[in-house]
Amino acid sequence: MAERARALASLRRQIGLLEAELRSERDRGGAELAVLAQRTAQLEAQIAATKAHVAEHKAAVARAEAADADRAQASAALRAAVAQGAAALTAAIDDGLPYRRAERRAAVEQLDAAVQAQRVAAAEGAARLWRLAEDELRLAGEIARTATPVALSPNGPPRLVEAVKLGTVVLLTRLPEGGFGWLRRVDGVWRHDPLPAEADADEVARLFTDLDKRVRGGLYRLPVPGATP
Repeated sequence: MAERARALASLRRQIGLLEAELRSERDRGGAELAVLAQRTAQLEAQIAATKAHVAEHKAAVARAEAADADRAQASAALRAAVAQGAAALTAAIDDGLPYRRAERRAAVEQLDAAVQAQRVAAAEGAARLWRLAEDELRLAGEIARTATPVALSPNGPPRLVEAVKLGTVVLLTRLPEGGFGWLRRVDGVWRHDPLPAEADADEVARLFTDLDKRVRGGLYRLPVPGATP
C-alpha cells in the first residue's frame, strides 16, 4: 500500500508538472498571438497609409495632367492668335510706305515661325509681337531724317538717297544729282517721282535743313499724297 501511495503521489506530481508546463505553453502562445495581432494591425495601418499615399499621388498626377492639357490647349490657342496677329501686321507693313519693309517684315515672320515651331513660348511670342506692333505705331508717327535705298525708276536698282520720312505716309528724297523727289502710290504701287510742279521745293529744302540742325518744330508746305496728280 505504501508503494502504491508513493506511485500515486509521483504520478500526481508529474501530472502537476505537465499541467504547469501546459499552462506556460498556453500563456506563451497567447502572448505570441497578441504580438502577432499587434504586428498585423501595424501592417494593416501601414498598408492603409500606403494606399492613401498612392491614391493621393494618382490624384496629383491626374491634376497635373489636366493642368498640362489646359496649358497645352491655351498655348495652342495663343499660337493661333499670334499667327493671326502676325499676318495682320505683315499685311499692314506691305500696305504702308516701303521703308525698311523687308527688315520689318522679316522680324514679324521669323517671330511667328519660332512660335509656331514652339522654339519660343506662345506667351513670350505674343508679348514680342505686341512690341513689334508698338514699334510700327511709333514708326507711323515718326519724323525721321534718314538715308534709305530707293528705286528711282520703275526698273532701276535701289540707290541710297537722303530722305525725310513723315510717318508711314510720305517719304521725301534729296537726289544725288540735286533736286527733290518723293514716293507716292500709283494704282496701288509705290513709285518714286520728282516733286509735282506745284510743290514748293524751297519748303522741302527747308525741312531737310531744319532736320539736319535737329530742329523738330515748324510749319511747312509739303506735297500730300492724293492731293496732287
